[in-house]
Amino acid sequence: MLENIFNLDGVTILDKKQQGNIKGGTACKFTVIGTENGQPARHVETYLSPVSGSGSSNWANDVCSHAVSTNSNVDRCFYDCDYDGFGQ
Repeated sequence: MLENIFNLDGVTILDKKQQGNIKGGTACKFTVIGTENGQPARHVETYLSPVSGSGSSNWANDVCSHAVSTNSNVDRCFYDCDYDGFGQ
């Protein structure tokens, strides 16, 4: 399910070290709820937004909206970015 969601333009999966080496951008935690192989599924992943500040929330909202509207396996998507209070 996450492979379909986060294969969007501009989404890159980075480890903690890579995230720390990048200037700009903001870490965002995504929680995706839906189904996987016909079973209820919940995934939580952290990704780096390509923009920082309030723009990271806009980007994360766009990612979640796209995931829910284009993937029948995704029922809900939530995000929390550093800018909004999420701390790593």
